[in-house]
Amino acid sequence: MKANMRIKQTVKEHFTDVKDLLIHYSHMVATSDCQAAEEIIKQLRKQSSPDGDSTHRLVLVLADAPEARFTGTGSETYNRFVSKRISTSDILNIQYLLMTVTPFLRATYGIAKDRILKLDGVVKLKISGIDFPRPGFCPTERVDETGRRLAEYAKSFNAPFEYNGIVSKWDEICNEDLKIEKDELLVVNSTYRFRQLESIASDSLRNQVLNFIHGLTPKLFLHGVVSASFNPFFVTHFRQVMLHYASMFGIVDAFVPRENKVRQLIEREMLAREVLNLIACEGAASVERPETYKQWHLRNMQAVFEQIPVESALLGRSQKKLKANFDNRYFMEGDSNWILLGWRGKVLLALSMCKPKKGAA
Repeated sequence: MKANMRIKQTVKEHFTDVKDLLIHYSHMVATSDCQAAEEIIKQLRKQSSPDGDSTHRLVLVLADAPEARFTGTGSETYNRFVSKRISTSDILNIQYLLMTVTPFLRATYGIAKDRILKLDGVVKLKISGIDFPRPGFCPTERVDETGRRLAEYAKSFNAPFEYNGIVSKWDEICNEDLKIEKDELLVVNSTYRFRQLESIASDSLRNQVLNFIHGLTPKLFLHGVVSASFNPFFVTHFRQVMLHYASMFGIVDAFVPRENKVRQLIEREMLAREVLNLIACEGAASVERPETYKQWHLRNMQAVFEQIPVESALLGRSQKKLKANFDNRYFMEGDSNWILLGWRGKVLLALSMCKPKKGAA
């Protein structure tokens, strides 16, 4: 009892800033100090709320994740998140909200469209949409629904269109699945999904997929990445996750009312799931594995891709659109032929344009 009172008093006296308290909490989790961790959790609960400001909501997520790691329930809790059925309409509402209040998706799609239109002189558009199987009885639901919506959109413009939906793990896809015909102009567009590929082994799935794409000899490989890197040492790892997601929660809080239902889906389902996996899951259960754009740049070069230079005119147009339509705390800049997107000085996403290097086997 005396030990608990002493811990409680120490917490009250020395940790007036909630983020400092979170870091201290990560130390207690790392050292398996049960008593101190339990006392800090109580204090954090008082400073967290699903309906408060961005800090209150972030604290709620960041307190839950180490607790799941501490109790060994991280994988079980994460699997419950994954098994939840989020309707197609909810997914579309999330995308619409994010495109409205952030420049990230809009800029990515705009740049991709600009580059593809410079190449695409054909009279028919063919898209292969690839996604992981969904849990439950309808594993192809999301891919099929995407195909239906794209077909309806193309029909409204009388545009010849063909869709090929593929539901598979990426390492199980072969050339035949893609149904690529001779002399087709091929573009590969991956938007912020490669962070979920295994990255640890020397012949990692991440490298295998890049090599597979190289073997397809696309005219253009558009590669969008979540630019972040998290140290394996838990306390440093926790701090890096906290800073990254403080930006994400801060963006949502700056532009979306707190009672907004779609905001709640973003925070309580999407962001909370990612944070839980990053902090509470290890080994094969660890799904979220982002790397910085510089690390991806090295991987792309090792897979014998060459960067296509970012035209100053393209970057200038994109920056002008961002400035005209979004808050000035967002930024876009170029570095090593990557286009960087971020918030308040912190790079969050990056986009590159590559092609297989000439003469490479």
